[in-house]
Amino acid sequence: MARRIQHARCLGCDYDLLGLAPAGKCPECGQEYDLASGMGVKSEAAAAMERGDRIVLWFKVGVLGGLGVVAMAVGGYNATRAADWTRPLLIGVGVGGTLLALAALVWCVDVLERKQR
Repeated sequence: MARRIQHARCLGCDYDLLGLAPAGKCPECGQEYDLASGMGVKSEAAAAMERGDRIVLWFKVGVLGGLGVVAMAVGGYNATRAADWTRPLLIGVGVGGTLLALAALVWCVDVLERKQR
């Protein structure tokens, strides 16, 4: 009984190879592939790991971004309650902006790493 292929992505560019000839070249990047032997095709385990990595990335960016927004909100709230409103506001914006910039940096580093693969 032949195994049904449910996942077939190009190893070079992640192009979906399902529906194409069982062997040939990727129409996106030209990488040779053979669905029967698995040559030039990402394994299902590698694809699952990549999905897991993306979930972790979204979690990191979400937490850092969320903390940044909360820090800004707390700084704004404290500024309304303080006699000298500039200090809590500047601290909130500084900390929040730093966390938001860090979230953007984490995202950009991941994008650059994926382009280099």
